[in-house]
Amino acid sequence: APLRGIWGTGRDNVWAAGWRGVILHYDGTAWTPASHEAGESVFFEAVWGSSPSDVHVAGQAGVILHYDGTEWTARESGTDAALYALWGSSATDIYAGGAGLILHWDGTAWTETDTGTEIPPHITGIWGSSPSDIFAVGYEGIILRYDGTAWTKMSSGTETHLFGVWGSSPSEVLAVGSLGTILRFDGREWTRMSPGTEEFIPFLETVWGTSSDNVYAAGAFGTLLHFDGREWKT
Repeated sequence: APLRGIWGTGRDNVWAAGWRGVILHYDGTAWTPASHEAGESVFFEAVWGSSPSDVHVAGQAGVILHYDGTEWTARESGTDAALYALWGSSATDIYAGGAGLILHWDGTAWTETDTGTEIPPHITGIWGSSPSDIFAVGYEGIILRYDGTAWTKMSSGTETHLFGVWGSSPSEVLAVGSLGTILRFDGREWTRMSPGTEEFIPFLETVWGTSSDNVYAAGAFGTLLHFDGREWKT
């Protein structure tokens, strides 16, 4: 089954989640499947945690599971909408993006946030530099930014679907999506970047890095791009 999300605290503690109820754990030596009660009918799309004993996975039909260091249990999400993205700043401040909504976990319950705008069918990526600076991207080129009080719709300059977002600082954020789209935010505006290849890229699905000059973007047909702070290359 396809794996859709990966997160870890170190090389000996990594979680991956995917379709048909798959949750895998890597202990530095081997991958082993985790047991849970959600069954194989659940398609997980994202995984994120704040510590080895606080991990969440989210997926289709609004399913959210939580790992406390010992076992996985279901948490009520309050929705049956598909969930595609997870990101948080702590165990009591987590966001989930999905079909037409963004949920927030405050340590007690998941509740729908007021985004101040109509959200297209899918919010597929969330990343923040702090609890008061969070970006959410999705279909139809939507980009929302949270300042700790309210979400604001940003001008992305595109209507192509966006799937992933990551940054190294509030003024260095990257978003990727359909047709090889790469957008860069410099703290003021979003601009399009060249993917560094003339090959057709149907979509880039995820982006992640360790610094502003060491970033990777991956997508369809094994596409893997690297950004060195100046340009993207395959």
